[in-house]
Amino acid sequence: MKSKIISGTILTDKPIDRIIEGFRISLENHGGSNIEIYGNQISAENANKDIQFSFVVSISTRIFISQHTDTLYDVRIDLDWRFNWLAWLGALLGLCTGLFLIFPILFFFVDPKNIYEQMIYDVQRMVS
Repeated sequence: MKSKIISGTILTDKPIDRIIEGFRISLENHGGSNIEIYGNQISAENANKDIQFSFVVSISTRIFISQHTDTLYDVRIDLDWRFNWLAWLGALLGLCTGLFLIFPILFFFVDPKNIYEQMIYDVQRMVS
């Protein structure tokens, strides 16, 4: 399992509900499923559209939004990704036959950071 924390800020005079709605829409646009909202926290599974080699990972996303001042919100995105069924199958078949080892190897090249940083910028544009 790999993980990464991405942080950013959103500058707007809109209420926090609009920011949460912006992240919900953005997660849906990136293929997120099981999107749940708990107060100022959003969680989703597999919002991995447009991420290179995303077919070998399952990504869990948690977004925390806190109000710093009247117009400044801090955003922290916690990402955890792990092998999905295709990577496990590739590892198993790779051990038996030597083929398909590429799938588990590709796991180590997955980096969703750019997509989620872009998500923060997209929400900033939505609420401005």
